[in-house]
Amino acid sequence: MEKQIKYPFCKTINRLIKNVNEKNPKLYIYFFIYTIAAIIYPFFSILLPKLLIEQFSLGSMISLKNILRIILSFFILSSIVGFIETYIKSSCYTKITALRLDYLKDQFQKLVEMDYKYVEDASFYETYDRALEANNSNDNGVEGVYHKLFTTPAVFITSILFSIWIGRVSVWILLSLILNVVANLWIQRKVNEYEYSMKKELSRQNRRKRYYYETTHDFSFGKEIRLYNLKNRVLENYNKEIQKYIDLNKLIKKKEFTLGFLGLFTLFINQAALYGILIWKVVHGMSIADFSMYLALILQLS
Repeated sequence: MEKQIKYPFCKTINRLIKNVNEKNPKLYIYFFIYTIAAIIYPFFSILLPKLLIEQFSLGSMISLKNILRIILSFFILSSIVGFIETYIKSSCYTKITALRLDYLKDQFQKLVEMDYKYVEDASFYETYDRALEANNSNDNGVEGVYHKLFTTPAVFITSILFSIWIGRVSVWILLSLILNVVANLWIQRKVNEYEYSMKKELSRQNRRKRYYYETTHDFSFGKEIRLYNLKNRVLENYNKEIQKYIDLNKLIKKKEFTLGFLGLFTLFINQAALYGILIWKVVHGMSIADFSMYLALILQLS
């Protein structure tokens, strides 16, 4: 089984970005506006509880006018920023789909021009099945990566800002967050490498499963199946191929489940540090308003 990934991550991403430069560079403008809006939007739900609790803590000096002003301001600003974020993300969805369709056109051209010997070569499909499927979906493959490239920078920057913010309370909270993130990234990479090492087996079973699926749903085979009484045999073989495909995926999920205990352990350390230190800070003088703010920050970060 192959264990070496042949296509470097940075090289693949650079190729996708170059395609944007050639086909639709205006996407960068939409990306910049979306990123700014997506970074700002989570802060509303973090700051609102703090400001309201501070007002309610004033006792007899409480001002209903200030409370209404805070709520109204947050409602208007969050609505505007949230609308911009959602509108740009939705409007760019089809623009990103257009990039995938350009790749699909090039792929069809290569398939039409390739040597006929590859058409009947099962090993060819086992090796390049994922590449052939890369342009067939909105949420996976090439387009899925484009959507991630569009939204991930905002999440990444926001996570860094939140981590630094809450890390100011205690360096141990920041270290526990970093530990949890590193552990989960390592786990995900190990699972992906294991899945990649099984790509030929997965492609073979997916191709065989798809063949039986098409056979059982194609009316052109109906006459022969009835004439030669092949129904039970076809269904039996179809079920076997499905089970083999399930067994392969079970191996991947078992690997992910086993490694997941490490992620669970680091998550426990992270949550214990977060809540333990915050409660300790409250006991030693932190205001309820600040506690609510950091609690909302933790929920956003998680």
